[in-house]
This record gives sequence, structure tokens and C-alpha cells, in this order.
Amino acid sequence: MQRAALPDGVDVSLSRLWMASEAHVGASNAVMGGAGVGFGLRAAMLRSWGVDGPTVGASLVICAAAPSMALWLVAAAHLVVRIVAGQASGFERWTAALAFGILGVQFGVGRAILSDGGVRLAGRALGFGQRVLVRRAPRVARRRVALSGDVDRWTHDVRDATITVLRRKGLRVVGSAALSQITLGLILLAGTRLVLSPNVSLDGLAVLRGFAVVRAFSSFVPLPNGVGVLDVGLVAVLVRAGVPAPTAAVAMGIYRLATFAAPVVSGMVCTAVWRARIAVIRPPSTTGTARPRGPAGSLANAATSVTS
Repeated sequence: MQRAALPDGVDVSLSRLWMASEAHVGASNAVMGGAGVGFGLRAAMLRSWGVDGPTVGASLVICAAAPSMALWLVAAAHLVVRIVAGQASGFERWTAALAFGILGVQFGVGRAILSDGGVRLAGRALGFGQRVLVRRAPRVARRRVALSGDVDRWTHDVRDATITVLRRKGLRVVGSAALSQITLGLILLAGTRLVLSPNVSLDGLAVLRGFAVVRAFSSFVPLPNGVGVLDVGLVAVLVRAGVPAPTAAVAMGIYRLATFAAPVVSGMVCTAVWRARIAVIRPPSTTGTARPRGPAGSLANAATSVTS
């Protein structure tokens, strides 16, 4: 989805896009509220590779919105198949209606945000957030972070870049985001088959369908990757599909290792490699200006580089 979220003609290699994605996901999984740090890392990486600010902003908007819509789209598609086949329960019919309702709300909110009024509101929110960040984070304040240029003009540029990408590659963006969600379900299914006894039958479609629904509902949980809630829900899905409870717990552990712990490690490695390369290309400033580190530094880099 990283390539789909950028306009045609942006010269960033797939390996670099993978690095930015891993750094983002790793930061999001590592700590509560890490999504902001992850977006800051992604923005700083793209800017260091020569992508202009409005294009980076459009990429962040699309990468934030598309996965959420894909969650409910995949869940709705699974449930529609059940309804058409005449096998859906009352709960599944209710869930399908809810999924389509949430998709409609997301689409409406997206159109409102991309309208002129939404852009003006976003500009005011950016200015307010920047002032709060400088006031509350001393290390960032020492750096005197400022949104460069005209914020209103910049937000309009981001809106225009976002609309351009969605008009030209909207289906590709949604399709790649949905494929990512389906791949996660296949990882859970593969991990389950790896530890499941050959004598036990497994309804793979039921696992994928339950995974899509549980993952969609766990998106409401304000925890990294729905940790805890998603685990309990997926273990219940596996048990309902015929997997013994101890085996289901082991399969869930394999899934978490592959999709939660591994990205944290790979994200840290990608971030370290990127910082090392940037340090070689761009030596530290000798003006004496303090450079914030850690989460505050990532957010500061996003505020200063994306808007330039």
C-alpha cells in the first residue's frame, strides 16, 4: 500500500518504503500512543529521501484512513458471502449492516475532511497542536519548532495531493489495504495449521471470517494492535472453528510473534539504519541547537520537515 499511497513519478524505492513502513508499525506496536511517533518517523524518512511536504502529508492521510476502511470492507465481504449463501445467523446479518454503516460514515467523514471547511479546520488544528507541543515538550521547545510557510496553503496542497492520488489510484489503495488485512488472517491460519494435530479438522473459511470480524471490532480498542482484546477474540474464533483451547493459545502466540513482536524489532533496525545513513549524509549541526531525541524528536521532525 505504501507505493499506492504515493503519486506516480515519486522516485522512492520499494526497499525504502518497506523501511518506512516497518519503522511506523514498530513504533505503533511498541508503546501506547506510538502511532503518532510512527507517522513522524514515516514523514521524516520520506522527506529525507526527497519527497515534497504535501506529497508526504497526502501519503500519511491515505495510510491512516485506508487500513481502517479495509478492516470493515473485508469483514463485510466475508459476511455478505454468508448472507448470499443463506448461512448467516442473525448476529452476522446485524454485523454486516453495522460494517456497511461504518464504511458509509468513514466515507462521509473523509469527504468532509477533504472539503474546504475541513481543510480550514485541519489548519487550525495543526497550529493548535504545534503550540501545545512546543509548550509541553521542553526538548522540542528548545529547538523552536515552527510550522514553516503558510499553514492554510500547505493544508490545501495536502488536500489536492490526496484527491489526486485517490482519483488515480483509489481502487489500488483500497485493494492493497484489503490484501494486507487478508494476509494477516492467512498468517493466523498458517500458524494454526502448523501446531494443529493432523487428526483435527479445521474450518479455514470460518477462521478467516472470524478473524476479519474480530479484528474490525478490536479497532475500537485504544491499545497497540488491540493487544489483549484481539488475542481473546481470536482464541475464541479458533476454538469455535474446532481447535483445542491450548493449541489455539499457541497459535495466537505465533501470530503475535509474527505480526506484533517481529515488526517492533525490524522497525528498530530500520530506524537505526536510516538514522545512521542520514548522519553520514547530513552531519550534525555545529550551531549549538539542541536536537530532541526519542518520541518528541520524531514528532518534531514531522512538524518541521513535512510542512517545508
